[in-house]
Amino acid sequence: MTTKLQISLLMGLLVLPGVQPYHTQNQQTTELQKRYSKGLDLFQAGNLEAAESEFRNIIKMAPQMPEPYYLLAKIALHRNSLEQAESALGRALQLKPDFVEARHTLGVVLFQRKRYEEARDTFQKVIQQKPDYGLAYVNLGSVYLRLQQVDEALKQFHKALEIKPAKADVSFRANLQLGLIYLDREENTTALKHFEKARSFDPQDLELLFSLEAAAQSGSVRDYPPDCEFGG
Repeated sequence: MTTKLQISLLMGLLVLPGVQPYHTQNQQTTELQKRYSKGLDLFQAGNLEAAESEFRNIIKMAPQMPEPYYLLAKIALHRNSLEQAESALGRALQLKPDFVEARHTLGVVLFQRKRYEEARDTFQKVIQQKPDYGLAYVNLGSVYLRLQQVDEALKQFHKALEIKPAKADVSFRANLQLGLIYLDREENTTALKHFEKARSFDPQDLELLFSLEAAAQSGSVRDYPPDCEFGG
């Protein structure tokens, strides 16, 4: 596999899918709810040290609440404290086994720790639990690239594009990865098709612009209709 196959994971450290303002079943103390809302605000503002303090205080008040562990893992991941992130995610999943966002983030951590088989299994579990989780398909494809299983990676990137409604970040990364794979295989017409599609989501991405220029060097590019939509 050449260096053209650049592998990326979409992590979105400050994006919190599935994490909502917390309410206990019996509307536990107002103090707990205020702390959780404050912690979320601090987290989303990038004030991670203060957010961490709030989440640790919440755990002292409500140790069976899984969300603070998940958010502490996000903070640890941002700091590249992978072992700490994995531990916090393990606790979150112990408290809430169907916490799909926590399991997905665990897959990211395992990928970064180069435990690719475990990351593969984790992303597969995420997809089983939530078949429309487009980002999990993209990340599973990235794992397969690291495992040198390019055909399996292709399948996952294509599956990511089948998820409706489409999300811009998922569509961008899936098309970019597909373009890189096809460029590596010297299938330049198909590569350009995916690069152009990716460019519609992020026209300023330098990696993409470089790849477009490389694909355009092939004479086969002239056969590609520039207004053709993917799958059309």
